[in-house]
Amino acid sequence: MVELLAAVSLISALAVFTMAATTKGKKMMRSAVCQSNMHQLGIAFSQYVADNQAYPPGSVWDRHLASYLGLENSSKPMKVLRCPEDQRKRPDARSYTASSQKEDNPGYGVFSEDSETMSLRPNQIERPARTVLLSEYFHKDNAQCKVPYAWTHGWLSESNVPKLPDGSYYHGNRMNLLFADGHVESCKGEEIYKVPGVKSGRWRAFQP
Repeated sequence: MVELLAAVSLISALAVFTMAATTKGKKMMRSAVCQSNMHQLGIAFSQYVADNQAYPPGSVWDRHLASYLGLENSSKPMKVLRCPEDQRKRPDARSYTASSQKEDNPGYGVFSEDSETMSLRPNQIERPARTVLLSEYFHKDNAQCKVPYAWTHGWLSESNVPKLPDGSYYHGNRMNLLFADGHVESCKGEEIYKVPGVKSGRWRAFQP
């Protein structure tokens, strides 16, 4: 009987371990898909910039990228704009938001806040590998090709970084970010702000 109980306990432990490993593996896979989405968006941004010498307006950036993503128009939901970790019901959910400029803080952010103002040019960004273009934001009103939440002013501190209902970041203890040089990075909240000698961390495009 003792041996039987021990065997049952071992099987139960293995089942729990396997389930945990499977769950972790699925989360890693979803994060990888999200990073792939961002990488594709980074390529589209590069192509847009090559044609226009500046980044698109922040309020409608995804609408401007549609043709560079191989889409004839932006009226249909684009899978590349949705992280698989984003569980909102709406089919047009947009998981990403552009890092916008602040009038009272020159050098902060990359994108304009409206469709009339010019976003930055690539040569204005002093540290492309450390300047965020897109971050993740699963806000209920963040929808594809819509103005609300197309851009944000970044997050003022680590405590403001958006999280899932259970208190975790969108990918465990990390969130995915697209940088101005085109690379995608999975960062812990505090890593976004720790750039030696640079106020506002990775949200800052240049020092005024």
